[in-house]
Amino acid sequence: MCRRTWGECLCRVRGISMLLIGHIDKRYRLRYGLSLIENGLFLKQNGFEVFSAREKECWTCLECEGIVCLHNRTCSSCLKTYPINHPV
Repeated sequence: MCRRTWGECLCRVRGISMLLIGHIDKRYRLRYGLSLIENGLFLKQNGFEVFSAREKECWTCLECEGIVCLHNRTCSSCLKTYPINHPV
């Protein structure tokens, strides 16, 4: 296991460098208001069923119960748009 910080780490994890994962996580936090690393840790600690239930609740439209897109925060059914910092 690599003991360096995220920014310095160049070790490989299943073919993807930790540096790349750090960049992707930062981009998702800035653009979409969520962390892939935090989601992965939550999934590992709580299991798939709990994670899946949380995500379903998070990405269900409050108006019509359609699916809200992560990337543009728009419901696929009624087209309602949510702000990025607003929990869906």
